[in-house]
Amino acid sequence: MKLKIEELKTSIELESVKGAKVIKNNLNVGEIAGIVIQMLNYDSYIQRQMVKNIAILKLCTDIENIQDDDASYDYYFGIGLVDEVLDNVKNEYLVDMQLEEELSVGKSIRNIEKNINMFLQKANDTMDKVGKKLPKNGEWNKIVEQFKTMVNK
Repeated sequence: MKLKIEELKTSIELESVKGAKVIKNNLNVGEIAGIVIQMLNYDSYIQRQMVKNIAILKLCTDIENIQDDDASYDYYFGIGLVDEVLDNVKNEYLVDMQLEEELSVGKSIRNIEKNINMFLQKANDTMDKVGKKLPKNGEWNKIVEQFKTMVNK
């Protein structure tokens, strides 16, 4: 009996948000990536979860003009809309998994390794360019002689 009351309560609350409906129960790869990129702009878990949940509400419901502010989020969360929508979006867990990967130590080490490799490649290219401009073997003797002449004056 309790389950039926909860179901009824949720559907009544959803109706109070302009007859809100879940119009989509799956996020595509681009949407997941976009949400994670937005989440990375924040440091706290709560801020990140708020960004994720609001983005999913925008993408997966027919509610127009969803606000990104704390009061609106508290309202949507308080009436059970956030939980209801998240329960209906089958792959929302992938957002958290991707965020965890982006924040992992292993990912950081791979990024450092990649950046070091890019730096070394650029340094190697630069050395090749500089090396081509240096005097050739026989020209060094002329430079040394010119230097001696200038110093002795």
